[in-house]
Amino acid sequence: MRTGNPDLSAFRDKGKKLFSWHGTADAIIGIENSVRYRKHVEAVLGGNDRVNEFFRLFEAPGAAHCSPGTGVFPVCALDSLIEWVKQDQTPETLHAAILGPDGEMRQRILCPWSLVARFVGTNSSDAASYSCESSYDVSIEAA
Repeated sequence: MRTGNPDLSAFRDKGKKLFSWHGTADAIIGIENSVRYRKHVEAVLGGNDRVNEFFRLFEAPGAAHCSPGTGVFPVCALDSLIEWVKQDQTPETLHAAILGPDGEMRQRILCPWSLVARFVGTNSSDAASYSCESSYDVSIEAA
């Protein structure tokens, strides 16, 4: 995979969108390659917020190379890209799922880099029980 040029300004200026997801358990192309490229693009084009306007990277925890593996796998990712391009609906999350030990599909979300999906609800099988946060850590507020 060749990612030598982080200057995507011509791509951005034409109104194009770049949508990428990467499994964190990918043994063929490590996740650090996608993250490194994303950071280089941010350095050239003005940081995370400006780059998020046209380039979204989603990390899929535990997913392998183009397959679920034992992790969370995007569902209908192409539909999200089409909505972003054609209807200008920026994907704040990406619908995902994981096969539970009982054989049931459990709904999740993937968050745009550098956010992570943190469990904040009551039903671990429901995507609505997850929120995009800056870390997995749960803050304990003083009483």
